Formats: sequence, C-alpha cells, structure tokens
Amino acid sequence: MSAALRLIRRMLTRRITLAAFLLFITTSQCSTRNDSPFALTNQATASCLVKRSIRCLEVRWTTGDRLFVTITKKCLGAQGKSVGSEVSLYDCNDSDLQKWECKNETLLALKGQSLYIEVKPDDSIALSRTVGPNNKLTITGTASGACSRTYRELYTIGGNAFGKVCKFPFMYNDRWFGDCTTYDSSVKRLWCAVETKYEHERWGYCPTNSNEHWAKNIVTGAFYQINTQSVLTWAQAEASCKQQAANLVSIIDPHEQAFVSGGKQKPVIQ
Repeated sequence: MSAALRLIRRMLTRRITLAAFLLFITTSQCSTRNDSPFALTNQATASCLVKRSIRCLEVRWTTGDRLFVTITKKCLGAQGKSVGSEVSLYDCNDSDLQKWECKNETLLALKGQSLYIEVKPDDSIALSRTVGPNNKLTITGTASGACSRTYRELYTIGGNAFGKVCKFPFMYNDRWFGDCTTYDSSVKRLWCAVETKYEHERWGYCPTNSNEHWAKNIVTGAFYQINTQSVLTWAQAEASCKQQAANLVSIIDPHEQAFVSGGKQKPVIQ
C-alpha cells in the first residue's frame, strides 16, 4: 500500500475481536521460521566451518544472503570466484563474494556460482567445483543444513526509512551492530539502520511486543499503530504487524474510523 495508511490493532488481551477484512498468517507458518544462530560442522573432518581456537562459532543468516558471525561481527566471504579461493571472515559489505546459497540441502555455494565451500584436511576452508564428503555442512547436533534456518526480516517503524527492512549488521559511529540497539537513542528505544555503513543516515525503530508508543482507544481498550510514512505492500505490512504480536486490519466501523482519523476521540499515546 504505497504511502497508504497502515493500521494495526492490538487488544490488551491480544485476542482478535475484529473479524471483517482481517488477513492472518497461520501460527504453523510463523512457527516454522527459525532465525536463531547456529554452528556448522563437516562430519568428514569433524571440523567447524567457523571456529576460534577449538571453539565452534555460531553464524546466522542475515540480509543480502550473507552469513554473519555473531561474536566477531564479521561476515563469511570468499577471496575470489575461482577454485581454491580461501573462505574466511571479512568486514561485512554488499560484495557478491559474501553472498551464499544452499544446494542439495547440506552444500553451501557462492551465490550464482558452482563453487562450493570445502573443508580441507588441514581445517582450512576454500572453494571447490567438485562435491564430496568434505563439502557437506550440517548444523551441529542435527542432520539439517544451513537453509533449515532463515534470516530476520524486521520492518522498521517511524524514523526516516519508510518501513524498509533492517540491515544487519550495520556500522554506526565506527561500531558494528548485529541486532537492534538502543545505543545513542535519546528515548532508549530499539532501532536499526537500513544500510550497512549508515552513509545516508536511514534508520527506523524495531518491532517489539511492547504496547508503548501505541495509541490507545480508551473506550474499547484497543491499541493502534498508524504508519502514514511506511511504503509497504499489504503482505509486508502484515508481516510487520505479526512481528509486534498484532494484526493488520481494514477499518470499516465508523467509530473506529473516527478514532484513527483523529476525530472526537483523540488517541492516547501510551
């Protein structure tokens, strides 16, 4: 709904009472998304994809098809697009050398290339065109590959990003952030940047389950979030609502319309 009014309603009890024109994402669909960090292991060599000394380090999928190492704040990248190119950790950027995709569930390849991550007998990591036991990577303790996990797609609220998705990691004041932060926020509210290096200072607040900063209808007890600046499709707006334990609604009741339009009952900002 480009530049359209986006209305979000949350009840104090978080139960849905408005039936007309609601669009739901089913619980089963939501619960299958797992964006938690994970460690990858090659069983043939008993070696981790990323490690420090003898400790396996966790990675997580992040925006731009990248694999972000949560502890080091680095991204997994290749030295080049050729066989034998070293795979190591680099400062995160938008280079194609940091974009990965899964093939055959347990293979990780440079995106758009037939170049696969291979764990060498000496524990070094490089790209190869052939596929064998040393290419297979599974999440530690499971038989699942990296793409059984997904990346976080958090739609911003307010700020000046027009609802764009948070870009993780992002650099701000020479510091890397892999999550939403309250750093340098005068109101101590979680926020993120929507660009890696924050060159254009585009940012927005992060979705949470808190009722704070919502408008409350004191008659019905319903909470609303009205985002007139977000440039999102209905599906994207709905996803943003779900990230806040709320639901996207079309307002057809005249009393509700009067409330959200700033009629006689002015919103009470909590």
